[in-house]
Amino acid sequence: MADSSTNGAAEHLERHRRVEYGVRLYPDQVGRFRITPSADGRETRIEGVCPGCGGYTATVWVRGSGNSHKGIFGGSSTRSIARVSDRTRMINCECGHAHRNRPEAAPFHGCGAHWLVELP
Repeated sequence: MADSSTNGAAEHLERHRRVEYGVRLYPDQVGRFRITPSADGRETRIEGVCPGCGGYTATVWVRGSGNSHKGIFGGSSTRSIARVSDRTRMINCECGHAHRNRPEAAPFHGCGAHWLVELP
């Protein structure tokens, strides 16, 4: 993974696969994503490689925001995490690549993959 001060997308660009958009649940991604809490503990950045398309994806979960629907622009998403339990979050692919047949109304800019990660 890239250092948290750099954009990790560059190191994963060559791994992206051109898969057709489709909403698919993948197995839990235990240990496969970098999980970095902010110094004040209010945000957690989750980044890694999408198991569906191999594209780099990064998401920020904001504690206390309920469903994390804060902000929709920037290098990572703050809207694509669903709280499953106190330590488990549902992540959606936000690779940003144009996957064939992705509906314009799709809420996430990725391949449609989603999976669970566990926070430390």
